[in-house]
Amino acid sequence: MQNYYQDNKGQWWYQNTKRGNRCRVKKRICEQCGKVFINRHPQRFCSTACRGISQRGIRRPTRKCEWCGKEFIPTRATKKCCSPECARQARNFKHGLAWQGEKNPKWKGGIRPHSAGYIRQYVSGRGYVLQHRLVMERILGRPLLPTEQVHHKGIRYNDIRNRSDNLEDNLELWVKAHPGGQRVTDLLAFAHWIIDTYGKFE
Repeated sequence: MQNYYQDNKGQWWYQNTKRGNRCRVKKRICEQCGKVFINRHPQRFCSTACRGISQRGIRRPTRKCEWCGKEFIPTRATKKCCSPECARQARNFKHGLAWQGEKNPKWKGGIRPHSAGYIRQYVSGRGYVLQHRLVMERILGRPLLPTEQVHHKGIRYNDIRNRSDNLEDNLELWVKAHPGGQRVTDLLAFAHWIIDTYGKFE
């Protein structure tokens, strides 16, 4: 349709890009579906689908597109959308936006256990994230850095291997790779000691 255009009076024209001339185009009515279309050739049908249906002597009823609501003649009985683009949009909506989070019929609160003993929590846009990292991000007011880890103290059950206790007083921020890092509180205390001891050498 890139060579077809309409003037101010509503007349359709076909522009021949090779020869530079143009010809008048008439509006035509598809003999199969009744759709109005334009073409410079004396065609009887608006598409190959309508032509094939007419040749087979079958007139299928129209159907509404599941995505845009436009009426169309399906080329097969299982076709539910008028175009591949509408089919893609409907498929993404069904398996994406409409089935995420609480809208999913299998929703169980967004909490899942981890094989290593941690707790995972569902976050919209991020999927399932380790819960103790979410708690520490809420404490800090920012996302965790790649060099930061969250360590479980195990003070409540006297067991450092307990990874399901994600209350604030049971978590501490570590720097570098866990568990070979250092506590932030220890680093701050060491930094203050360095300043108090060697600050006079500035």
